[in-house]
Amino acid sequence: QIAKEEELRRAVAAFEEFQRLSDLRCSQAQGRASSLESQHAEVEAELSESMRLLQDKAAELATVRHDAEEVRNVAEEIRLDLEGQLTQICMDTVDIRERLIAEVHEEREKSKRTEAECHELQEL
Repeated sequence: QIAKEEELRRAVAAFEEFQRLSDLRCSQAQGRASSLESQHAEVEAELSESMRLLQDKAAELATVRHDAEEVRNVAEEIRLDLEGQLTQICMDTVDIRERLIAEVHEEREKSKRTEAECHELQEL
């Protein structure tokens, strides 16, 4: 009977030790879980801030791209306008050159006629 009581006391003591160790491990696990939850919340906050900053940068980039496209369009319009002006200047220059060549030819002809008339008058 005493042996059974002693065995029972040892079993109760072992159970109580097991219960104490289990409670201790549970408490430690809960402490680690709380710590991990706190770290997770910090990481989430940093990630949220990073995502917000990234979205802001993406919006800025979209604005810059839009502005650059507008500048490219204006530059293309100016280029086309300048090409048109240059083409017109070239055409005007060709017209003026041809007109001047015709005037020079006409003046030469007049000069030849005048010279011929002078010779005729001198012979008289």
